[in-house]
Amino acid sequence: MAPYDTLVVDAGSVHGVAVGDLVAAAGGALLGSISEVYTHTARVVLFSAPGQSHHGLLLAGRDIPVSVEGQGGGSLHAQVPAGTAVAVGDTVVLPGIGTGVTSIVSATEAREGESFVHIYLRLPANPQELRFVEVLKTQN
Repeated sequence: MAPYDTLVVDAGSVHGVAVGDLVAAAGGALLGSISEVYTHTARVVLFSAPGQSHHGLLLAGRDIPVSVEGQGGGSLHAQVPAGTAVAVGDTVVLPGIGTGVTSIVSATEAREGESFVHIYLRLPANPQELRFVEVLKTQN
């Protein structure tokens, strides 16, 4: 049995899968990374898992560096300085060459008197509806 915000894939060390490899759905929709590898299977921890965080670039008219934290159930959270133009549908990508979308803005909240805007995000694909994922080899 796999805990929430994890997947078990049917590829393991005999297939060249390694801890840290990224996992994607629907070409470029990054969901998480390999956390444990066994002979014929591997465990994927999703970016949305509680306690998980990653750095990304919020594409909101310009590239805005953000730190995104998993909240569980496919949800994520980030903050940007007040006054930053961010809208529902904007995406967060991993920085670097050959990057992919890690999350999509689903709501924003600017609270009176706070110096940050709260950004609520979701994974780019629903993990509960997936049949196939792709393991992307990282450079070792």
